[in-house]
Amino acid sequence: MNLDILGVSDQEVWRYGEQLRRLAKQNGCHNIRFARICDLISGTDTEHHQSQKLTEALYLTKASEYRGLLVAMTPPDFNVLEAIANDPDIAKTYKGYKKFLMSERDDRPNRSRSQTERENSAIAKSMILRGKVSFFLPKFSSKTQNLSSLSLCSCDIIIRHLQQLRQY
Repeated sequence: MNLDILGVSDQEVWRYGEQLRRLAKQNGCHNIRFARICDLISGTDTEHHQSQKLTEALYLTKASEYRGLLVAMTPPDFNVLEAIANDPDIAKTYKGYKKFLMSERDDRPNRSRSQTERENSAIAKSMILRGKVSFFLPKFSSKTQNLSSLSLCSCDIIIRHLQQLRQY
């Protein structure tokens, strides 16, 4: 859900999600269920917001709208700076995001270290905000209360996880 913040195109996100679905099917992981961003949007039941009817072309035209709808669902009293300062779990997550971003974005040309750190801090705050939104979406949490969320990471790690999960 944060890939656009990191500069990954919507088309890459779509294709990656499709590949994950194929990998799960090929590896016999029948208990893995995938959700698209439109599945997380509470109170929308139009055909444009149903992932089973979503095509790549429609996703590409609607992805920005979906993200906007998610951000609009941010709890009104949530302040990311206060959360980082006062919630140890959120502070650890924020620091982890920044550390990850420094390792992944350290080679950006024409940027000083302080510029990169400011950019990474802003990205990490955006990631915290998105995480807060998705965690507290009523539709999402009620449908998935017994499920886990997996972050997108390198394909070799996902393949290993899928192979391990196939045993269940």
